Amino acid sequence: MSSAEESYVNSYINVKQSWMIDELFRDLAATRKSNELELWEKQFLCFLYDNKEPQEIADILRFARQTLNDRLSGKKGLYACVRKLTGRDVKSWESLFRLLYDKYHIGSSSKKLIFIVSPQKSLTVEEIRRIERTLQRETGSDDINLLGITEGSMILIFDGDSDACNKVQALFQEGRLSELLQIPIDNVEVVTPSRPSPLDILSQWLQEQFSTDWQPVTNLVPSFRSVSNRVETSESVSRAKEINLGGDLIDRPFALILSIEQEQEDQFSLRVQIQPTRQASSRDLPLGIQLSVIDEQGDPCCQEQADSPKTTLTATFSGSLNEQFTVRIAYRDTTIREDFVI
Repeated sequence: MSSAEESYVNSYINVKQSWMIDELFRDLAATRKSNELELWEKQFLCFLYDNKEPQEIADILRFARQTLNDRLSGKKGLYACVRKLTGRDVKSWESLFRLLYDKYHIGSSSKKLIFIVSPQKSLTVEEIRRIERTLQRETGSDDINLLGITEGSMILIFDGDSDACNKVQALFQEGRLSELLQIPIDNVEVVTPSRPSPLDILSQWLQEQFSTDWQPVTNLVPSFRSVSNRVETSESVSRAKEINLGGDLIDRPFALILSIEQEQEDQFSLRVQIQPTRQASSRDLPLGIQLSVIDEQGDPCCQEQADSPKTTLTATFSGSLNEQFTVRIAYRDTTIREDFVI
């Protein structure tokens, strides 16, 4: 198996957990007379939904970046298929994510179940499978499945529907879970994975129109200072959303802070930050966490990384009215995207 084929198989498995990828392949193919997608197009979609960067995808597919763009946007290319399927224009790689999310993304009722196991206990594959079967039997759900084990500590991560995860948490709270699973469980957390949001229209923030996810920054970070270190006005505003990456960061939630300031009639300056919230167990961000801003063409326009202890990562840039961009937060194998239009 070639490296490209191996990458495709791994991405397909990852993507299938949260996207109806086979149905998407079928519906896109149905927009063509041939009723088929080419293999590289399927690979491209899997890599894109597996949060690979545009240049990385081009490299895996062995296309020059411009060649790949031309093939996607050609008269019979993938963009044309999406346009026929959705009735909406495709402006960039990121558009493929936004336009198809509502119909083909799944897992809004899926949750992650985080088990913290006593560090003195190591588990064999057979024991892990037994735990999985026991959880399925006790909850009456076959949807609870092992996703992985965090390296460096014994943390089991399962995926399952909301009811099943809540039942497992109740067993732990009742003191019955360790006995049922025959292993010492130190803690259980149920986490709803963050998912890409619908487009937030930032220029509407200046008219005090906010979606419910976004709240005053000082609710999460009391020491926060607004844009230009002054009070908010009709030309500048900041809001924050709490983000939890789960896993070994379950007790370290942080705030995604976005500030917008109107410079001219259709021109805006923007600032994106991540900071630990007041509830976080550490005042520093985890080492290696990345903050990126991706433009309409799918290119990173700015990127910051915590290579040393830091309390804040900040990205500043400017944009025009109706311009779209994506904020991407990455830590190890976990990635969160938030989509915006100015």
